Amino acid sequence: MFLFQMKEYELCIRDITRAFDNSYPNNLMYKLFERKARCLKALKDFPRALESMKSAEMWMKYSTLSETKSSSFKKEISKQIEQLEERVAQMTIEEFSESAEAKKASMQPLGISSQVCTCASTSRVYLVIHCSDTHLLLR
Repeated sequence: MFLFQMKEYELCIRDITRAFDNSYPNNLMYKLFERKARCLKALKDFPRALESMKSAEMWMKYSTLSETKSSSFKKEISKQIEQLEERVAQMTIEEFSESAEAKKASMQPLGISSQVCTCASTSRVYLVIHCSDTHLLLR
């Protein structure tokens, strides 16, 4: 949380990734995804922020919060998802491409390569991620 408060969003995301990799408790995972979404939103990476916020919503089922706190948090997450969906819907192709390029740059230190592709018929921007023999297509 300290890194987020210091507006060190990229460092905060790295810290969150370390927590994911080190068996963070399932009942608290929603917090990590919500914080990651806020970092990505601050970095204007709205598609990934939306993805993380939806993950936070999904992980809430493992939360041990009281019913009152859980309900309040779920409402806030739903509100954030709605806002992010609106923002993503308004994005131009160039903004999607920039978002994909930012994602690509963040993966280079991890030994992961990727390329940005645009579908000619639909104008959708895709990010193809290559890691060893595995390929992942993100839209």
